[in-house]
Amino acid sequence: MSGHAAFSIESIQPGTHVCYLYDSRDQRMDAIGRIMAGVLANGGSTDYFACETELDLIHDHLVQRGIPRDLLAEPHFHFRDARSTYAPGGRFDPAAMLSTLRHGYAEMRGRVTGTVFFTGEMDWSLDPALPGVDKLVAYERQVNAVVADSPFSAICQYDARLFDGELLFQILKAHPLMLVRNQIVPNPYYDPPTGSDALACCDGHAHGHA
Repeated sequence: MSGHAAFSIESIQPGTHVCYLYDSRDQRMDAIGRIMAGVLANGGSTDYFACETELDLIHDHLVQRGIPRDLLAEPHFHFRDARSTYAPGGRFDPAAMLSTLRHGYAEMRGRVTGTVFFTGEMDWSLDPALPGVDKLVAYERQVNAVVADSPFSAICQYDARLFDGELLFQILKAHPLMLVRNQIVPNPYYDPPTGSDALACCDGHAHGHA
């Protein structure tokens, strides 16, 4: 996937796994809002996992971008709490989350004609006491194999003001693509998987705040 040319932010392609590092809420909403609007306008679905962004804010933003309100409901639009999605029962289980994405794609591909798009705010992973959170980087690497078989698109949102710089670099290296200045481009820091990456998510990186 690292050979993809840059493409329009409004036309995110199926089977892509993108890292988005941002440093302001307005910047985040503008970029992710453009993508959600493009996906919905072209017959796709959006599943948004939120930590701090409120549903009304997303709705208002998309309406301002010309998206009809009937597209801001199932099956086209879903809104979930990020922590309870990634860590149901108070534990982050990478295999369970990958299964959630697979099942979500399988369900939606028969209900919409366009791209099945997932995007998650990743602030939930900043809790060092959350069991399993040390497997975050390994999880991000395994998403790449899942999108090859279940070609949804995913953008992982990381607030660069909150995450430790070394952890952010490890996360960035796990993504073939990155969102920069309203373009999705090949990630020059992407570290392609080795044989060990096909194993269960067992190698994590310590978390810390910036």
